[in-house]
Amino acid sequence: MWPYIAEYAEGILREQVEHAIQMSSQELRSFRFSSIDLGDTPPRIGSVKVYSQQKKDEIHMDLELKYV
Repeated sequence: MWPYIAEYAEGILREQVEHAIQMSSQELRSFRFSSIDLGDTPPRIGSVKVYSQQKKDEIHMDLELKYV
C-alpha cells in the first residue's frame, strides 16, 4: 500500500501545501517543490494512546510515528 499512500501524500503536498505557501505572502508566490520523495520504507505506528473526552463526537489520539 505504501507506494499508493506516498503518491496520495505527494498530491496533497503539491496541490494544497504548495498552494497555501504561495498564497501566504508575495515573496513566496514562486515557491515550488522541486522533488518529493517519501522513500520506499513506509512509516510505522508505535504506541497508540486514546483519550476519551466528555464530548461524544470527539476522540483524541497520540500516535508514535516512526519514519526512516
